[in-house]
Amino acid sequence: MQCQCKLPFRSQSPTEITAAGFSLFKERYRWNQKVRAVCIRATDLVPKSQAEQLSFFVDNSKRDKRERLDDTVEALRARFGKSAITYAVLMGDLKIPCDGRDKVRMPGMMYT
Repeated sequence: MQCQCKLPFRSQSPTEITAAGFSLFKERYRWNQKVRAVCIRATDLVPKSQAEQLSFFVDNSKRDKRERLDDTVEALRARFGKSAITYAVLMGDLKIPCDGRDKVRMPGMMYT
């Protein structure tokens, strides 16, 4: 099954592109079979420097903040490697030490 949609605005944000893909998947998938893979592809790409018509219906300040955050994450990944910043759900089964290091005792009389 393949389906596609066009975003109402230009975006290079992985979060916005993934959200659009997942929304499209949820509305088109029949849910009677198991899912093997979901692939998302971007087309009709334009340079970031190209002018864009802004919309009254989109919170542009929120999108600008998100874009700056995405740029910062990409800069950190370029400097320290792709696994420097990742989603916690992708980290798998983490081993937490069982020697009590995870427990914190707060100072003061009310915590004794």
